[in-house]
Amino acid sequence: MILSFFERRVLEALQREFPLERRPFAAIASRLDATEEQVLDAVRSLRERGVLRRIGVSVRHLRAGYTANALVCWRVEEEQFPLFRDLLRNMSEVSHCYRRGTTPTWPYNLYTVFHGTSRDTVERSIAAFANRLGDPEHRVLFSIREFKKSRRLLARDQGDGSA
Repeated sequence: MILSFFERRVLEALQREFPLERRPFAAIASRLDATEEQVLDAVRSLRERGVLRRIGVSVRHLRAGYTANALVCWRVEEEQFPLFRDLLRNMSEVSHCYRRGTTPTWPYNLYTVFHGTSRDTVERSIAAFANRLGDPEHRVLFSIREFKKSRRLLARDQGDGSA
């Protein structure tokens, strides 16, 4: 597949640190001496042609001021998933939500990641969320260390989607 010079420049810009701005593609366009619409058109074209699958960002939680992070494993009945999804969608404390299969020894099928500026803040957020849903069975696993994220590890883990 042949890419235009501008498309290559857009791809290179997307691989650099993503601008933390209200309109990040406008900031990228400014660096490329282009318009925001030109950058967005290139991104759309690259995606439609299968060159670009997705754009993702890795947040360094500690640098962002989030010193407490917890993976919360929930045991959710099938009919409760829409309610969980709708409530989680509006929670700024939650960055990830994954639905997974269970095993006989691990009945948890929904995983969320809560973030806060202290362990107490995170515990209160989790308790408030659980209370709104009738306190479903769940386990809270706090992070004790942040590991360096690497593209190699992330690419390998995108395989079959299993946890």
